[in-house]
Amino acid sequence: MRKKTKTRIIGIISCVTLLATIATFVLLDSVKVSATGYASITLGVDSEAAPAVLSPPTDLTITDLGATSAQLDWMAGTGSTQTLVRVSRTSYPASPIDGELLFLGAGNTTNHIGLVLDTQQYFYSAWGEDSGSYSDSYVTGTIGGTMTHQIVFLLTLALFKWFAYWHREKGLYVLAAFASIAIGFSYISTSWEIGVLLLAWGGYDFFKAAWDKSSRKAEG
Repeated sequence: MRKKTKTRIIGIISCVTLLATIATFVLLDSVKVSATGYASITLGVDSEAAPAVLSPPTDLTITDLGATSAQLDWMAGTGSTQTLVRVSRTSYPASPIDGELLFLGAGNTTNHIGLVLDTQQYFYSAWGEDSGSYSDSYVTGTIGGTMTHQIVFLLTLALFKWFAYWHREKGLYVLAAFASIAIGFSYISTSWEIGVLLLAWGGYDFFKAAWDKSSRKAEG
């Protein structure tokens, strides 16, 4: 009885760990866009004139164009004649002089090339600009580093499945199967090889659960 209770406790912990990993993977792997404030920088503006109200760009989107490039699109902020975009490999640039300059101009799109999206994450910040003045807030977005996230995520899923096989718990088999199939469908559009592998793995889990059930009946 104690052994069975201990097994269930370990199973619950494994389930919570798997769900937390799924949530973390989804959050890290998706493009994040937000607005953040900073101390306004104004250059060459008459102190007696009322400063123009500048807004940061809106609808910032970052599109993966392959393993080595990405496209950024946005709508210019209110009152802005140009948009400033800066990039960093460690954190979001917090001011118009942080990170590296990627774009400064009147357009609403730019490409970033020479990237290593499989292993490196890139952080972008964008401001509205007019005559040397910048918006009081900025928008951010990130992309890349997906391969690292995938490896950690898949290893966690494999560990959970090993636990299910080791304890031969039908409920854990079924949960592992549903997790594999759901995640497999989400991978189909971006990495069909991994998607098909996970779908097959989920099918095997269902078969394993049914086989163990019939085996136990035969033993009984």
